[in-house]
Amino acid sequence: MASSTPTADPLFEQNQVSSSVSAEDAAAFFQEHGFFYQADTEIGKVVAELDSQGLAWNPEGLKYFMPILLRDSRLRQILEPFGNRYPSVNYSFGSNYPGHYFASTIEPNQDHRILLYMWSAGSQLEFAVGSHRPPNKGVKAANGMYEVPYKFLKNKNLNEIKVRMEGGGVAIVHPLLAFGATEGFSMAYGLEKPEQGLDTIRT
Repeated sequence: MASSTPTADPLFEQNQVSSSVSAEDAAAFFQEHGFFYQADTEIGKVVAELDSQGLAWNPEGLKYFMPILLRDSRLRQILEPFGNRYPSVNYSFGSNYPGHYFASTIEPNQDHRILLYMWSAGSQLEFAVGSHRPPNKGVKAANGMYEVPYKFLKNKNLNEIKVRMEGGGVAIVHPLLAFGATEGFSMAYGLEKPEQGLDTIRT
C-alpha cells in the first residue's frame, strides 16, 4: 500500500496512540481499531540486547519485556485479560517486504488472541486501521504470515496510518489486522486468554 496516501487522524500520533485515549478506554480502542502502539526506548534496547544474544526466536524473551509493558497503564489495560501467559507463538517480523501488508491469520474468531511486536530502534510501520473486521482475505506468504492484497484493503476503504519509533517500542496487534514495516524488525509473541492459553511465563 505504499502508493496510497495516509489519512491524518488526531488519534494516531507518529509515535503513540494519542494521550487523549485514556487507560480506561485503551481496551475498547484496541478492539475497535485492531492495534495499539507506543514508542519506548527501553524496549528498543532490550530488542537489541536479545538479538545480539541470538534470542529473537526464543519465547522466553517475553519475560524481559512484560515489566516494561505493565508499567504503562494503557498497555496494562489491554494485556491484563491475557494474564501472565506463556507465548503460544514466537517469531521475528521485519521490513523484508516494504509496501506489503500482512496479517498473522485469516481464520475468523480471533478476539481471544493478541500479538505483541517488540520493535527495534528506527522502526517504521504502516497499519490498515480496522482491517481486522470481516471480511478478511490473504495469501500465505514466504514469511509465514498472510499477505493481504492492496486492492482488497482499498475496497474496504480503510485509513492507512504510518508510525515511527525512533528508539523502538511496542505494537499490540489483532491477529487479523493487516500491517507492514518499511524499516526495522521486531520480536513477536502471541498471547491467548487463559481459557485458551498455555502455561504461564516462566521467570
